[in-house]
Amino acid sequence: MASQERINVAHLELAVRLPMEFIPDPRTVIEDAHDREKEERDLAERRKREQEEKLVKEAQKLVRQEEKRKAREERAAAKAAGVDYDSEQYSSAGGAGQSEKSGSKKSRAQIGD
Repeated sequence: MASQERINVAHLELAVRLPMEFIPDPRTVIEDAHDREKEERDLAERRKREQEEKLVKEAQKLVRQEEKRKAREERAAAKAAGVDYDSEQYSSAGGAGQSEKSGSKKSRAQIGD
């Protein structure tokens, strides 16, 4: 119900002025957009790096498996040939029993002696 009545404001004085603020501030919107883009790029780079690391680990695992398979074949061939692969001669030649994970404490200098 719109009223046709007029209000006389001539006697009022301006007491307070407040600056007009645009919410959200356009600068903030732009900065937030840049931040989001940076975070997305960082996340994509992190995922790519993790995938590459995963591929490297998988390749290393395959190499270790191949080395173990070759060592088993060497032991089987040595056993078939009648060679005592537990002897000092075979182990000093770098036999299968000298892997790094087996807990061997011999250094390269000791193995070569």
